[in-house]
Amino acid sequence: MTLLTIQTVDEFATPSAPAAVSASDTIDVNSLGTNGLVIFLGGAGSDTITIVDSGKSAAGNVAVADTVSLSSGASNRKWYRPRRELADANGIITITHSAPTGVTYELIRLA
Repeated sequence: MTLLTIQTVDEFATPSAPAAVSASDTIDVNSLGTNGLVIFLGGAGSDTITIVDSGKSAAGNVAVADTVSLSSGASNRKWYRPRRELADANGIITITHSAPTGVTYELIRLA
C-alpha cells in the first residue's frame, strides 16, 4: 500500500502534476484534515475505485465499501471527499483500484 501525498492549497496555489496510483493506496485523514479532496483521473482502461469502510455497522455487521467507476482517459475524473468515518483506528482510509494502469490522482488539502 502506498500513502498518497497531500498537496496543501491556499487561494493562490499552482496545481501540481497528478501522480500515479497503485492497486491499493491509503489516505491519512489526520494529516488531511476536514477540508480534503482527492481527484482521480482515468487511465488506460475502465477502473473501479473502492473506498474501504474499515468500521462496522451499529449491529456489528461488516461495513459496506463505496465504489465508483472511472472511465479510461485522462479527461475523465472522479472527485471524492474522504470521510473520517471510513478511517481505521489509526486514521487511515484504504482505496483500491481494479485497473490502476495510467490512473493518476491529486490529493488536496485546502488551507
